Amino acid sequence: MKHLIFTLYMIISFNGMSQTESYVGHYEYKLESSNANLTQNLILKPDGSFMFHSNEYHDMGIPKGKNVYGKGCWKQDKKIVTFSTTPRDFDEKHTIDLNKSKARFDSKSKRDHSNRTRKTSIRFFESEILWIKGKTFIKIE
Repeated sequence: MKHLIFTLYMIISFNGMSQTESYVGHYEYKLESSNANLTQNLILKPDGSFMFHSNEYHDMGIPKGKNVYGKGCWKQDKKIVTFSTTPRDFDEKHTIDLNKSKARFDSKSKRDHSNRTRKTSIRFFESEILWIKGKTFIKIE
């Protein structure tokens, strides 16, 4: 009986790991114009933690550049990624609160055998941070 329970646990664990593994990586959102640049990076780590960095640069801005950071945990349920933060995740540098934010993972289906290219991405559809809602981050690594 112990062996059966252990075997079932290992199968479920490996299944969960293989699904989550496809989400792990570095995602980026970029917006460039002649006098302003916005780059946002989201890194989903295999241990369930994430790092977020937003860099804004405006030629006419005061100050010209602005950096904001965030960190916390992420959890996957099918194609939905939910972000959470705790008070330990905040300090002088990490001030972005992605708690209760949700994003949808999107990639080319394994059943799609066409020549169409579709980049793997993650799109925020729910967040208390207004400027992140609706943004699509493209996987770069």
